[in-house]
Amino acid sequence: PAVMPTTEVPVVIAASAPAPRKRAAPIVANWPSDPALWYQAALGELKQGRHDAAVEGLAALITKHPSHEFADNAQYWIGEAFYDRRQFEPALVAFQTTIARYPKGNKSADATLKAGLCMASLGDAARAAEYLRRVISLYPTSDSAAIARERLHKLSLTTSSAQASSKLAPPVASPSATSVRTP
Repeated sequence: PAVMPTTEVPVVIAASAPAPRKRAAPIVANWPSDPALWYQAALGELKQGRHDAAVEGLAALITKHPSHEFADNAQYWIGEAFYDRRQFEPALVAFQTTIARYPKGNKSADATLKAGLCMASLGDAARAAEYLRRVISLYPTSDSAAIARERLHKLSLTTSSAQASSKLAPPVASPSATSVRTP
């Protein structure tokens, strides 16, 4: 489902994401007041593998400073935190939000690529291909486009070989459907 831009703060955690653990105080309670330092602290949490803390910090940064120059990056890294944990549905929502809210941002190409990779991981090859083609079309000289070309090629090979094998393979009889049994 596409996320439409609004004037409100984007929803960054999908309903399928696990509920955050209850804490006495928010992780970000003692974080720096400078948004750039806050952003760096949240990325530090992500690099240390503390995904919940990173998502909380990045989401709080977007809430407090929605127009800051790092807001688009913060939204993108929320997606990466979920993607890293193989939580593809909430990752997809975060990447779609990045694309919708910050279409001219420096993470738009990467977010579009990652949305395609999420769709592929969720088993939707057709929508994955759409995202990958969009990256190639909109950002043809980017590193993301190079990766998209490679993934699109692999996706088309996988899809065409799966289609070919389903067309060529004779039906397999189940053992219970066989009337003659050999000892």
